[in-house]
Amino acid sequence: MSSRASSSLYHIIWVQYRLPFLKVILLNLVNAAVSVGIIAYINHTFISQPVFNTLSWVSLGYFSALVLLLLITTFLSQYTLTRLGHKFVYELRTKLVKQIIDTKVPQIDHLGSARLLASLSSDIQSITVAFVRMPELVQGVILSIGVSLYLGWLSLPLLFIVMFWILMTIWISTILVKHVYHHLTELREINDDLYQDYQSIIEGRKELALNLHRAEKLYKNDFLSHAKSYKERVIKSDTFHLSAVNWSNIMMFAAIGVIFAVSNQLEIPMGVATTFSLTILFMQSPLLHAVGAYPTLQTAQVALDKIHSLELTDYKPKFVTDAAIKDWQSISLTDIRYRYEGINNSAKDLAVKNNGSENRSHASDILSEVNLTLNRGEVVFLIGANGSGKSTLAKIITGIFTPTTGSVKVDQQTIFRSQ
Repeated sequence: MSSRASSSLYHIIWVQYRLPFLKVILLNLVNAAVSVGIIAYINHTFISQPVFNTLSWVSLGYFSALVLLLLITTFLSQYTLTRLGHKFVYELRTKLVKQIIDTKVPQIDHLGSARLLASLSSDIQSITVAFVRMPELVQGVILSIGVSLYLGWLSLPLLFIVMFWILMTIWISTILVKHVYHHLTELREINDDLYQDYQSIIEGRKELALNLHRAEKLYKNDFLSHAKSYKERVIKSDTFHLSAVNWSNIMMFAAIGVIFAVSNQLEIPMGVATTFSLTILFMQSPLLHAVGAYPTLQTAQVALDKIHSLELTDYKPKFVTDAAIKDWQSISLTDIRYRYEGINNSAKDLAVKNNGSENRSHASDILSEVNLTLNRGEVVFLIGANGSGKSTLAKIITGIFTPTTGSVKVDQQTIFRSQ
């Protein structure tokens, strides 16, 4: 999986886990068929017939068997999708860590540890929660389709009216959920700022202890501001989410009244209307769970987009290591030039600070036309003012940085040569 191009969560699942996901769909279809079978059995045995005259232990036995089968198929479908979800999260986590290891040090310095930790912790956690809730969404959608087919067989006009009612309910719920997604996106941005505050407080605790004025400024101006913004956004997000769930819940109950009112006007048999009502009650929980699961999938998409925005190097399963040169005698640098490319001024300042050269000017080239040969056993001192490139040169010699141009040789073996 390349981190350079953002993909939707559903697209990644379909491309990389198509066969397991199709198995999950098949299990959910079986589960939906069993659910429809239970509804049909209740309608045929308990509603359409004089119950007390025809009810027998055999009928109860069949009904108990169908319920047991529903329990088994529900568990298997949810368990299979849960395993698939956690497998995806495991592979995403391991690939992300490997990409961080393979990414060049300047890019890691540019990103900062706060963003990386936020992705490794909160983003991965958001995707995990989404996959835990995904069985509810998949089961609710497939079950709704299966039940709709059976209800359409009973009464097509009544089905159209009920579908219109439910689609109107879902449409308004979707409007509310869009607000949830908007606030979740902003929450993820604020989360990066909070992680930066955490890092500053933890790593700078000694400096803050020496300067309480600076500590107060960091706490009040930065941390409290970000924490307050997070609180306000999460309250708005949860409010829209709860509104969507409550709206769906109430409108599903109201649908029962609509069913009986319409059935009376269209002279639909009371048994059919009762079956529709029982089905609505049966479907209420899966539909509400599906509506409740959707925001978690949106949160996961936001998290996945943030992971892609890190622009780490492409994933490679194996470690590509250079053959160690034993008993080397010399290291030669020829026409070495190093330039901080693709980094804005603020990021460049951070890279300079990490190199210990806080006063260097913003010139693009920190090193230019460096020619140097180091022999084994020599003691060499690098002398120069701040910003002259001492740390950068040391990192090139040790292989931490890759020169922009030039070549590096160990003895006569070329380790790096610019294209």
